[in-house]
Amino acid sequence: MKLKIILTEIFSTTIALAGVIVLVGTFFPLINPTQYWKNAKSSEVSPYRYYYGVVGASVAFASAWFLNKRAIKARGRNNKPT
Repeated sequence: MKLKIILTEIFSTTIALAGVIVLVGTFFPLINPTQYWKNAKSSEVSPYRYYYGVVGASVAFASAWFLNKRAIKARGRNNKPT
Protein backbone atom coordinates (compact mmCIF):
# COMPACT_ATOMS: atom_id res chain seq x y z
CA MET A 1 0.00 0.00 0.00
CA LYS A 2 2.86 2.40 0.75
CA LEU A 3 4.30 1.80 -2.70
CA LYS A 4 0.98 2.74 -4.29
CA ILE A 5 0.88 5.98 -2.28
CA ILE A 6 4.45 6.86 -3.25
CA LEU A 7 3.77 6.11 -6.91
CA THR A 8 0.66 8.29 -6.80
CA GLU A 9 2.67 11.17 -5.34
CA ILE A 10 5.40 10.75 -7.96
CA PHE A 11 2.81 10.66 -10.74
CA SER A 12 1.06 13.78 -9.45
CA THR A 13 4.39 15.62 -9.24
CA THR A 14 5.24 14.59 -12.79
CA ILE A 15 1.86 15.83 -14.04
CA ALA A 16 2.35 19.15 -12.22
CA LEU A 17 5.79 19.58 -13.81
CA ALA A 18 4.32 18.82 -17.23
CA GLY A 19 1.69 21.48 -16.54
CA VAL A 20 4.41 24.01 -15.76
CA ILE A 21 6.22 23.14 -18.99
CA VAL A 22 3.00 23.54 -20.98
CA LEU A 23 2.26 26.87 -19.31
CA VAL A 24 5.75 28.26 -19.96
CA GLY A 25 5.64 26.99 -23.55
CA THR A 26 2.28 28.64 -24.04
CA PHE A 27 3.37 32.02 -22.77
CA PHE A 28 6.87 31.94 -24.27
CA PRO A 29 6.05 34.74 -26.76
CA LEU A 30 5.21 36.97 -23.79
CA ILE A 31 8.09 35.83 -21.59
CA ASN A 32 10.85 36.20 -24.19
CA PRO A 33 9.47 37.99 -27.26
CA THR A 34 12.82 38.71 -28.92
CA GLN A 35 13.91 35.08 -29.01
CA TYR A 36 10.45 33.93 -30.09
CA TRP A 37 10.30 36.31 -33.05
CA LYS A 38 13.80 35.29 -34.17
CA ASN A 39 12.71 31.63 -34.33
CA ALA A 40 9.13 32.15 -35.48
CA LYS A 41 8.09 31.23 -38.99
CA SER A 42 5.06 33.54 -39.00
CA SER A 43 4.70 37.06 -37.71
CA GLU A 44 1.67 36.50 -35.48
CA VAL A 45 0.79 34.14 -32.68
CA SER A 46 -2.48 32.24 -32.98
CA PRO A 47 -4.90 32.95 -30.12
CA TYR A 48 -5.71 29.24 -30.00
CA ARG A 49 -2.20 28.66 -28.70
CA TYR A 50 -3.18 30.47 -25.51
CA TYR A 51 -6.60 28.83 -25.23
CA TYR A 52 -5.31 25.29 -25.59
CA GLY A 53 -2.22 25.93 -23.48
CA VAL A 54 -4.13 27.40 -20.55
CA VAL A 55 -6.76 24.67 -20.68
CA GLY A 56 -4.11 21.95 -20.91
CA ALA A 57 -2.12 23.38 -18.02
CA SER A 58 -5.27 23.80 -15.93
CA VAL A 59 -6.25 20.18 -16.52
CA ALA A 60 -2.74 19.05 -15.58
CA PHE A 61 -2.74 21.12 -12.38
CA ALA A 62 -6.23 19.97 -11.39
CA SER A 63 -5.39 16.30 -11.93
CA ALA A 64 -2.13 16.67 -10.00
CA TRP A 65 -4.01 18.31 -7.14
CA PHE A 66 -6.64 15.53 -7.14
CA LEU A 67 -4.02 12.75 -7.14
CA ASN A 68 -2.00 14.43 -4.40
CA LYS A 69 -5.13 14.89 -2.29
CA ARG A 70 -5.98 11.21 -2.74
CA ALA A 71 -2.44 10.19 -1.74
CA ILE A 72 -2.59 12.35 1.39
CA LYS A 73 -5.90 10.75 2.41
CA ALA A 74 -4.48 7.27 1.84
CA ARG A 75 -1.38 8.12 3.85
CA GLY A 76 -3.56 9.40 6.71
CA ARG A 77 -5.51 6.14 6.74
CA ASN A 78 -2.28 4.14 6.95
CA ASN A 79 -0.90 6.18 9.85
CA LYS A 80 -3.93 5.70 12.13
CA PRO A 81 -3.47 3.05 14.83
CA THR A 82 -5.82 0.09 14.70
